[in-house]
Amino acid sequence: MFLGGFLGMRLGECLGLRMDCVTPTHLVVKQQAQKLGGRLEIRPPKTKSSVRTIPIPEGFYAQLLATRSHEGIYLCSNTNGDVLDPENASRAMAAAATRSGLTTATFHHLRSSFSSNMDEAGCPVRAKKEIMGHVAGNVSEGYSRAYDQTKTRFLGILLEAMDEADRLLVVRPLGGRKKVMEHFEEGTN
Repeated sequence: MFLGGFLGMRLGECLGLRMDCVTPTHLVVKQQAQKLGGRLEIRPPKTKSSVRTIPIPEGFYAQLLATRSHEGIYLCSNTNGDVLDPENASRAMAAAATRSGLTTATFHHLRSSFSSNMDEAGCPVRAKKEIMGHVAGNVSEGYSRAYDQTKTRFLGILLEAMDEADRLLVVRPLGGRKKVMEHFEEGTN
């Protein structure tokens, strides 16, 4: 949940993230975990722009490692150290939502919340799109790139706000809002 809420990553990208793709300064999204026909597979990300390097602010790496509950080659490993099943991750998300008093919440709500919180922080649209792995919205956007310093600065704003839960909001279904920190529990990615 931490990666979805604070980096806007897709569930499959979070589950497919290998530890050798995570450093104190950045993480590299180059694969995703998907369940196809009842079988768990590691595949390329959703789109070409989904393959990306996300710079991370100082302090984020330590927070991220603190959320790990099991050792393994994947950041979000199961008890055996293998990739976590997306269905189990979705059930954990639903249980966290229930404990928080939400009628429904999905991993995609975290991604939407990340986008909304970046907008509220004043993050340039281009930087947000690159962090989230979105394709440029028009031709002229294809000529520009966001600097890593810009991405890191705005991700740092969200990280600092973790200590001030009233500044981060989760977008609920039908546009309602609730404090994000009420939905994150220690030990969940």
